[in-house]
Amino acid sequence: MERVWEAIIPYEFEGLHVYCLSTEHQLLHLFLHLHGHLMSGNATLYWFCDIHAFIGHYTADIHWDKFHAIASSLGITLSIAAVYDLLVRYWKTDPGYIAFCSNRDLNTPDLKSLIFNNGRGRHLLIFPSRIRLLREIKDEYGRRKSIYYLLRHLFPVSAHIINRYNPRNQQEMCGYYAFHLYQRVRRALGLAQKLSSRDAFLR
Repeated sequence: MERVWEAIIPYEFEGLHVYCLSTEHQLLHLFLHLHGHLMSGNATLYWFCDIHAFIGHYTADIHWDKFHAIASSLGITLSIAAVYDLLVRYWKTDPGYIAFCSNRDLNTPDLKSLIFNNGRGRHLLIFPSRIRLLREIKDEYGRRKSIYYLLRHLFPVSAHIINRYNPRNQQEMCGYYAFHLYQRVRRALGLAQKLSSRDAFLR
């Protein structure tokens, strides 16, 4: 976060002095947001369109060497490159970032398989699962933190429920908590099914 604050851009919005993310950090946020949804099997096409439009609008302002350095320091170079490969293939996006990736054999599945989940789980070979993320949290911060992450994923803070579902009263708030838990469990079962399909496919 220190690097994010060092690179912020002052901006005036409706008479207020605010700060914006740098072009590279904003683009990184867009990629990670889409990547997270691809991981969970819940992505939509307009997020690809957002990134394509952003790159097209800020072509002259994006420093790909700086963007690559940030991605590399976070260990997500190939994850972003896999998403970028889809943009280049289907949207003809400027391939500026791909040039920095030493491994061009990304073996990215087709877009239809990713969006409509009919790729027999092949995308799980490219995008890390939440199980892997839990293991990384456990290794770095301990078992308690990994359990806390899992519980917060299943039972988020009230602000998340309000922002995501916009309940009108306390009764709807409780209902959306139950609905949110149902969605997460159903998605986890779906991912487990895809994993078993992937194993059968590999065999």
